Amino acid sequence: MRRRPCRAECLSIGTPARRNVRRIDTDDLKKSMIPIATQKYFFLRVGGNVCNSAFVKNMQVGATVLPIPKKTDRVAEDKCIQCDACVNDCPTRIISRNGSVPEILPEFEEQCMRCQHCLAVCPTGAISIFRLKPEVSLPLAAGVFPTREQMKTLVRGRRSVRKFRRENVPRELIDSLLADLVHAPTGCNDCDLIFTVVDDRREIEQLLEQIVSLAENTAIVNDQEFGPEFIRAAVESYRYDKTDFFFRGAPHLLLVSHGTKAHCGQEDSVLALAYFELLAQTAGLGTT
Repeated sequence: MRRRPCRAECLSIGTPARRNVRRIDTDDLKKSMIPIATQKYFFLRVGGNVCNSAFVKNMQVGATVLPIPKKTDRVAEDKCIQCDACVNDCPTRIISRNGSVPEILPEFEEQCMRCQHCLAVCPTGAISIFRLKPEVSLPLAAGVFPTREQMKTLVRGRRSVRKFRRENVPRELIDSLLADLVHAPTGCNDCDLIFTVVDDRREIEQLLEQIVSLAENTAIVNDQEFGPEFIRAAVESYRYDKTDFFFRGAPHLLLVSHGTKAHCGQEDSVLALAYFELLAQTAGLGTT
């Protein structure tokens, strides 16, 4: 049996040289309707809460596209203490301070990643960028983050759900979770992801049928048994008595797809789903 080559991802770990002092509250989401069939997607089943409201069939949410900055938009000279935190924290090193305040020179504006780190790390709130102002941002004061013990409980206590209630989750709740999810990290800060929520059971059943057929047809074309053993067993169970081991009867599906501008779209998609699983747990929802 041929083994697939091992693939590993890397994450750098260490104590930050400087910490963010504020976060931007940007919940303006761009929503557009596109056919699911055109997307390369990853699945997450969502459900668990009781409600009577119906959710929109398909909802795509992309991260807000920010304009290219004009220098740093505005630096309040009376607040700037010339600590150069913004200069040193800029990932692309395009912020400089040749005078009394930092700036982005016009020839470097196109290299801006729109990460807003300069605003987030400024200890005195002197920097405004992309028309985002520090006075309307949310301070990251001591105690606002979950404790180490709380995060340990969340990560160790979360479990995949194998059986869901049939009731839909409130649309407002999923909207709120998606508004948080757009802040999940993406490679090069591309933010080129689309989140699609499906709750129409007929569409979910059609999608399930397509997945089962795809697995079977792939096996026939390649003249081999399809996929891992659990996939084969799931297909056989579905063909035998319609038992759903793929979506587990969840009332919603979250599909994450990526656009052509994403440098590492597949990794961004999987990472976003991992973040959503933790967010959903805090809202009393189950995922698998």
